Amino acid sequence: MTKESTMDVLQKFYAAEAAYIAAGGRGKASFDGIAACLHPGVVMYQALSLPYGGMLAGVATGEVRDLSDTWAPQTLRVGATP
Repeated sequence: MTKESTMDVLQKFYAAEAAYIAAGGRGKASFDGIAACLHPGVVMYQALSLPYGGMLAGVATGEVRDLSDTWAPQTLRVGATP
């Protein structure tokens, strides 16, 4: 098994997230690409001041918060310089 660098995993995650949002997000697109980039026991903390704030634990809950509704549209530039 080849160990991926942190940057490889991050770029893979961003590409999966962009594909998920482009395909329509929750209810229309598969979350599998994003979930494949996360540890099964991942814990995500979002600031309580955000509309989707709080703590999410585990890959299964990752799709519960549909961030594309709050932050659309976004432009993703991986490796680009300002």
